[in-house]
Amino acid sequence: MTSSTAARLVRFYPRRWRTRYGQEFAALLEQHPISFKIVTNVLWSAGEAHMQAAMSQERNQGNVVGSVWSAWMIAVIAGLILYGMVDDSPLLAAMGQSSILAASWKMIQAGCVLAVSALVVAGLPLAWSIGLNAIRKRRRSIYLQLAVPLISITVFIAWIAAVLAFTNGHWAASPWAVAFSRPDWPSYSVRWITGAISAALLILCCSASAASISQLIRGDQFPELHLALPGIDVKLHPLSFAAALSPLAAAGIFVMLMGVVVWGYSAIHLSALAFHNSRGPLGLSGVASWILSTIILGLAAAISAPAAWRSWAHTTDH
Repeated sequence: MTSSTAARLVRFYPRRWRTRYGQEFAALLEQHPISFKIVTNVLWSAGEAHMQAAMSQERNQGNVVGSVWSAWMIAVIAGLILYGMVDDSPLLAAMGQSSILAASWKMIQAGCVLAVSALVVAGLPLAWSIGLNAIRKRRRSIYLQLAVPLISITVFIAWIAAVLAFTNGHWAASPWAVAFSRPDWPSYSVRWITGAISAALLILCCSASAASISQLIRGDQFPELHLALPGIDVKLHPLSFAAALSPLAAAGIFVMLMGVVVWGYSAIHLSALAFHNSRGPLGLSGVASWILSTIILGLAAAISAPAAWRSWAHTTDH
């Protein structure tokens, strides 16, 4: 067959397949005369290639969204460590006097807003699709996985309420208040033990929520959503939509990391006394809390950045 005919037949294959095998396959087709059998085989093979590409794309999208969600839950832990250290501390006054500290803190907030916005916008269609799929297939396992974050929050609140009841409403088992003391608070050892349990529960809650939702995203199927309104007809594949927004969430986490690095470095040099007088969870120093928060946030960025890159690269390949 002619080279132009072979090229037309090769175009039926997915772009990634054409990039890898297109020239060799076209050269092979040119060595044979065109026939109904060859055209039929090529079209059938192209259809199989598109099906495999679609399955590969969906698996990739599930891995991307699941990884970014897990990274965000890790970032939440880092944010809680930092926010708990700064809240009601001398650093608040220092930030009011230093433009660099104030700007870097706003940078952290901007990254948080970007990541949360992307996750919420991506998560709403995804959650709706998961709910529809659970109803249609009557799968209780989906409901259980979706309930893990709510159960985790309930367990944590129940623990705080139990400690408050035991101390007659004086102590809420806050990990960030362990280093401080008030006349109506329990002893330091009681504060440290209950605060440590609260910190462990927070980590377990975030870990359980990350694992359950990530596993659900990676392993479930997501029906296409159809929104029909007067003059509007929108079809949305929720997993593809969520994967497309994943780079924004990853960018938000990275901005948070950069803000935390700049903020801590500036605090050490511009407000050393206020920084060292601040206390983090379980009585950690301000410097140690900042370092711990930076490491954890760096881990979140290291998880989300490759996932976002895979999403972008896979989209361009198709």
